[in-house]
Amino acid sequence: MLSIRARRLFVCYRRRHKPRDAVRKVGDSVTWERFPYVDDYGQRRQETNTFKFGLKFALTELSMGACGISNLPAGLFDDLHLLERLHMWGNVLETLPTGLFRHNEQLTELLLWGNHIDELDAATFDGLRGLRRLDLDRNRLSVLPAAAVARLVSLQALRLADNRIHAVASDSFAALSGLRALRLDGNGITYIYPRAFHGLGNLTVLELDRNSVHFLPDDVFIDLGRLTELRMAQNHVEHVWARTFRGLRSLHRLRLTSNRIGNLPSGAFGDSPSLRHVQLDGNRLQVIGRCALAPTAGSASGSPRRTRLTLTLDANPLRCDCRMMWLLDIVGSTDLSVSGTCWTDAATPTPGGIIAALQETSKSCTNFVTAESSIYCLNNTGRQPL
Repeated sequence: MLSIRARRLFVCYRRRHKPRDAVRKVGDSVTWERFPYVDDYGQRRQETNTFKFGLKFALTELSMGACGISNLPAGLFDDLHLLERLHMWGNVLETLPTGLFRHNEQLTELLLWGNHIDELDAATFDGLRGLRRLDLDRNRLSVLPAAAVARLVSLQALRLADNRIHAVASDSFAALSGLRALRLDGNGITYIYPRAFHGLGNLTVLELDRNSVHFLPDDVFIDLGRLTELRMAQNHVEHVWARTFRGLRSLHRLRLTSNRIGNLPSGAFGDSPSLRHVQLDGNRLQVIGRCALAPTAGSASGSPRRTRLTLTLDANPLRCDCRMMWLLDIVGSTDLSVSGTCWTDAATPTPGGIIAALQETSKSCTNFVTAESSIYCLNNTGRQPL
């Protein structure tokens, strides 16, 4: 049995190179270029499309990306006890043997993106209690692998983008309390159930772009108190309610570009005093009421007043009438940066941006009170100044 002491091993990585039967050493690494099939003695093997790897390495990193691998035999990685990073992206794997990683307790990074995996059973990732990053982007999963990932108690980043997942069920990630980043974009998700993100109290980034979500339940993000970035661009969301974004106390950036939102209720973003960027371009908004940006009664107590906000409203059919005159006060005090175009009717844009249009309209709005100190936003618990 051939035994080579190495830290990193790359197999089948550089497809542009011609196959070689030699092993090239670079520093403390060993690189085998374009070896789709390797047997116990490191020889090229072409008669099977199964990757057999019986060498005993003291490896910490193993890359088998773009090898054309369709099957992984059970016990393939049993001898690699020190392995920390395993990359098997860009192959044609449809399934993973149960217990394949049971002896890889040191593994912290597993990249499986760009395969054909359509199902993962509950024991697929047994043994990976130290795994911190799992990438399953661009596979064929039709349901969230909740049971499989529930055992990954140390997971910090989970990527499931561009699969075929249609719904996010309640408590799908309840066991992943340490998760920091979750990517679910490009799946065609149509429904997000209440408590879908329950247990993710440490999550900071949630990506839901490029799905088909029409409706968001009240308090669906209530457990995400540390979330700083929420991306929901290119969905079909039509309505935002006063409790839709409740609980997002640390949110800095909200991306709702290219949805179908036609109205923002009072206090829509009131639970997010740290909010700095709101992207609403490409929706159906005609008016933005001052109270949509106001803090709620509960969040105002002990929370800092919002000092700076960038509001993107491009590609909305905005009507810059007296109802939006409050923007002049806020922009004038450098609290708000806003972009967008006003429309006099469905087909005629007003020259210049929002601020220029409002300045032109302000002369006819003398009956509207514009002093900031006199503007209050009412909710079911009291009134709060913006």
